[in-house]
Amino acid sequence: MKRTDPQFKLRIPENLKAKVDDSAKANHRSVNAEIVARLEASFDEGVTLEKLVPVKKAQELSLIARRRIPDIVRQRIIKAINKAIAMGHSAASAEFYDLDLEGGLSGEEASDLLHGIDEELLNAGYEVEWDGPAAVTIFLWPPERA
Repeated sequence: MKRTDPQFKLRIPENLKAKVDDSAKANHRSVNAEIVARLEASFDEGVTLEKLVPVKKAQELSLIARRRIPDIVRQRIIKAINKAIAMGHSAASAEFYDLDLEGGLSGEEASDLLHGIDEELLNAGYEVEWDGPAAVTIFLWPPERA
């Protein structure tokens, strides 16, 4: 970025600022560079195969997308639990096959991404059974043991 690029003031909630700060530190760049990279990535989401993306940009976009995975998984789990509650079911199931967590990430990477979600469910009192990183069953009532 050049010093001649336009500047403007931005107001953001404190919790979002903290997330941006953490992300900037993790990516070894300034807060400004982090915000610009994320904005650029949001416009590049529709990148087509007709255009070859430079490897540095591909890595950047990949890291940003990877950070979204836990939020996507968490939202699907919450939706599945809410549906199970509304239907009077004893368990909820959520699938993530479309995220290709088994094929696109190593087992350790997938485990690291899902650990916080698993911990959150256990702390909330749910029993959880994962079928690899691609699917999960969450029990509202203890599962019957044979």
